[in-house]
Amino acid sequence: MLQYDSNCSTSYVAGLIQQLKISGWRETDLTTVSIFVVQADCIDKGVTTAIIDFGFAVTSETANDAALRFVANMSSIMVHHRNDFFLRQPSDTRTAFAIRAGLITLCLNLINSYGGNILPIGKANELFQSIQRILGNVYSVSLQTKTAKAIASQRLHIKQKLLHSEDNKDVVSNANCRKLLGMVTAILNLNGSYCCRCNKSLSKTEVKECNGCHQMTYCSRAFQKEDWLNGHEKACCKSYTDNQSGKFQGRVWPRVLPESERATALLKDLEINLTMVQLKVCLDNMELILGQTNSLDTPLYDCVVQFDLRACPPVVAAIKYTNYFARSDTRRI
Repeated sequence: MLQYDSNCSTSYVAGLIQQLKISGWRETDLTTVSIFVVQADCIDKGVTTAIIDFGFAVTSETANDAALRFVANMSSIMVHHRNDFFLRQPSDTRTAFAIRAGLITLCLNLINSYGGNILPIGKANELFQSIQRILGNVYSVSLQTKTAKAIASQRLHIKQKLLHSEDNKDVVSNANCRKLLGMVTAILNLNGSYCCRCNKSLSKTEVKECNGCHQMTYCSRAFQKEDWLNGHEKACCKSYTDNQSGKFQGRVWPRVLPESERATALLKDLEINLTMVQLKVCLDNMELILGQTNSLDTPLYDCVVQFDLRACPPVVAAIKYTNYFARSDTRRI
């Protein structure tokens, strides 16, 4: 008999989900749990863990589509606070815990189930949209401290599961599944460390960073020296002055300055991560960028390369320098 606190609704919901996993479930049971989670915000670590465990159970066999859609819907909701589901980005704390409990791996299981099962079009679309929403939620906070650490801790396991999914012929033959797998790849790319010269993926022990700006990372001292002599000497924050404003990379100042030391520290971490992400996206899409500049009949040094990190995967566009700054709606991302 499962033990739970009768005075605690979240404990009751977690116990109910565990009982459904052990004894079997009906659609009315799933509906009851959904009401507790959505309407009453009955979400804590126990409920999150129970939903993910239930998800692994139903995706390990030929599952009913109702169970798959229930798991996907609950997973997309549980990373939000109740009042923020339609208004703001997910909670960093809730998302981080869910990832450590196996949320991204569960998404890959759902993708395999989606690709390997013939579902009615309407229900298949609903499942696809739910998985897409989950991955979009994770992506939107993947640069925040807790979520970034959680992804890093699960990185190897997620990567192995991703490779397994990419070997599944039923999955890769489905355009929607390929899009979802691309979102998982984008989440991993957004989180890792890479050499700014050769784009090699780096482990913690391999990272060698610039002592000046602490934003540029390298796989070797030779590449660090090469990058310094090829322009980073002028772009590095260590040697940046106000007189150089507009000439070199320098710093990007936020529209609103942080109000506390904690917010300042978080902003600094975000700036470092964004610099790394932009370099990674640029190196990964260099052929695309050069193709766009050729179509504009403009050399790369006369273009602005714009990164939209709000999209998953990120969107890259090369725009003529004069056209970019002539636009009244220009957003620098």
